[in-house]
Amino acid sequence: MPSNNVKVITSSKQVSAESNRREIQNMVMLGSGFMVMFTAFNTMENLEKPFLASATEDDPTFTADGYVALGILYLFFGISLWLAPSIISLIGPRVALAISSLGYSAFIASFYLRKTWLVYGGSVVNGLSAALLWTAQGNYTILNSRPKTITRNTSIFWVLFKCSLFFGNAFVFFMFRGKSRIDHDTGNTVIVVLFAIAAFATFLMLFLRKPEHEGQKRDEASLWASRVSFIAEAGPMEAFTRSVRLALKPRILMLCPLFCYFGFQVSYHSGIYSACVGFTRNLGEDSKKLIPLVGIFIGLGELITGSILISKGTHFSKFKWGGVWIVSTGFVVQATCFFIVFLNLPNSAVFGDTYDDAILTSSIPLCLLCGMMIGIGDGCFTSQIYSLLETMYPNDSSQTVALFNFINALASATSFYSSTMLGLHTQLLILVVTGLLGSIGYAVVTSQVKRGVASQALSTH
Repeated sequence: MPSNNVKVITSSKQVSAESNRREIQNMVMLGSGFMVMFTAFNTMENLEKPFLASATEDDPTFTADGYVALGILYLFFGISLWLAPSIISLIGPRVALAISSLGYSAFIASFYLRKTWLVYGGSVVNGLSAALLWTAQGNYTILNSRPKTITRNTSIFWVLFKCSLFFGNAFVFFMFRGKSRIDHDTGNTVIVVLFAIAAFATFLMLFLRKPEHEGQKRDEASLWASRVSFIAEAGPMEAFTRSVRLALKPRILMLCPLFCYFGFQVSYHSGIYSACVGFTRNLGEDSKKLIPLVGIFIGLGELITGSILISKGTHFSKFKWGGVWIVSTGFVVQATCFFIVFLNLPNSAVFGDTYDDAILTSSIPLCLLCGMMIGIGDGCFTSQIYSLLETMYPNDSSQTVALFNFINALASATSFYSSTMLGLHTQLLILVVTGLLGSIGYAVVTSQVKRGVASQALSTH
């Protein structure tokens, strides 16, 4: 009998090891697909405003604006978040990932012909596709993980995904060297290469394997799993109605400035700040080459934060105010960055090419430093917001996440659109005020949640 037990244990370990290996392989394939896809998309998003501004100089009848296009993209992304889970429940995450990746390719291709309606139409398609893509990514990750491997698998994905900020921007940096503007031929070369990269990502998505634990009854306590199942089962309208009721609760109202700030700073680092650097001609006649360089430094900052939190995350979680400390650090880093940008770039840099002087002499090293600081702060906020939402309303985490994504997407859309009217310095002031209010709200709500958890623990003993 003992020998039979040993065989059973050995066999069980072998099955577990094989399952573990397949989980890792699946996450590497998913992460690689996203890395390739967002190598193309992040690069295009980063240079969209100056790209379209140069196209307008070549053809005055072409009136598409980069900020407006990105605002449309994030608006449709926010709205479509309520529909995506229902679609995924019908077609599954693998098919959804392949179909939605086509929308990213279409978005990049829409810039080739320099047609206003085509650019805005591509933004709508990309917004719809983004909601489907990211919801499917979360669903696939959950179905491919066990409770004890979800953190590892998520980390594998995010490390690969964040690498997307380096490769495409490095290519564009070499393409833009020595150029004072993005000429037609250079622009077309960039579009063709980025489209080819996005198309290859779609090809990779076709080879995603079936999630390791698909079809198995597993723990559904995960944030993403509950979000997908909740909206898919309740339907988009019911999900939206229930989330609106949740939005009226005091804690959510207190977190609304944080949700808005997250959306504002996402739009700032994904398309506004790099454009401002590229438009500041006092940084050099070939200042356009700095646009992808800023993107690389933002990615570097994201990786620094991610690496620290992955290696020291459990250490921070042991402290009562660990999350508040991380969010406060993120805000201080970004607020310092915004002050440096206020001194280093002219107010008019957000609108287009300018020779206006900044308060200080504009400096390339300061521009790159600020890019890295933005990335560091973004990593701090991203990691802690989801953690708080998951613990704040354990039985309603799906609604809170859906609400958070909806509000920050609308905030991003508003920020992009307002960039056509508000100067850079006004935007920086808005960022600092909402960031301060959001950080205070986070600290207050975290304190309330921790007191509630402690009281519940005492009552059970």
